[in-house]
Amino acid sequence: MDPQLLRLFEALWATGSVTLAGREVGLSQSGASRALARLRALVDDPLFVPEGHRLVPTARAHTVRDAVHQALAALDAILDPPRFDPHNADGTLRLGIPDHLALLFLPALLERLARQAPGIDVVATSFSRDWADDLRAGRIDLAFGVVGAGDGALRMRRGLEDGWSVVLRADHPDLDAHAGPWDAARFARGTHGLMTVTGAGPGQVDRALSELGLARRVVVRTSSPLVVALLVEQTDLKVTTSTRLAHHLAQRGAMAVLPLPFKASPLALPLVWHARHHDNARHRWLRACVASVLEDEGGRVCAG
Repeated sequence: MDPQLLRLFEALWATGSVTLAGREVGLSQSGASRALARLRALVDDPLFVPEGHRLVPTARAHTVRDAVHQALAALDAILDPPRFDPHNADGTLRLGIPDHLALLFLPALLERLARQAPGIDVVATSFSRDWADDLRAGRIDLAFGVVGAGDGALRMRRGLEDGWSVVLRADHPDLDAHAGPWDAARFARGTHGLMTVTGAGPGQVDRALSELGLARRVVVRTSSPLVVALLVEQTDLKVTTSTRLAHHLAQRGAMAVLPLPFKASPLALPLVWHARHHDNARHRWLRACVASVLEDEGGRVCAG
């Protein structure tokens, strides 16, 4: 089988369009249509059928997807150059990154790439519950905190690990000297906002509160750091978020940061990729670059 047919299969899976898939593998629309016809004849199945404005995979396509990935990974391992020269590389790093990580670390990543790999561009997409499928289908190269990343097709390494802090406006009532000790009971009182990657809950903080026999009222959840800043500056909400983001926001507005006054499981967002890229020299370099930026910038953000 022509390897280009396998690459067309992957591109069709990712784009749902013969035209777009053809562009990804270097074929015209008519060339991609002919290649798809060849592929269908070889496997005796249509593989992709129209549904609305997209082509969607058939049951047969689902059964051969992993085999196609493995075949292309084996081919790439043969054809990939043994050394990767980032300075002369080009292309795109497709990164699935939560909004607060993009705010904290994307400027430093772009600066690092401009120095070390000036031909690499970045496409950053906000959190999606489909990131695991996007990694499998090749729509993104790396993602943070993928739900269910423990399956055998996905690999991971340490990404972001952070504690929790509480952000309040500078003249918040809880900062009054007569408000009493900053403890779990005082934390739980009033109304709360929550910076959350997924938008769902309860999370680690609420579970830890529950173990203390306490509960809080979360009146708003958001994944946007900008919304967090506006809420803190203009309301009496206490917003719990990652320590790095809390200090970053406090540097740019009239806000105060208090530690979470009880123990809660840390925020952990591992860096995840598909196994077929594990030994690819280009992908290895990009993973190391992202991880290095996280490590370097994380300390600077916390230190202010």
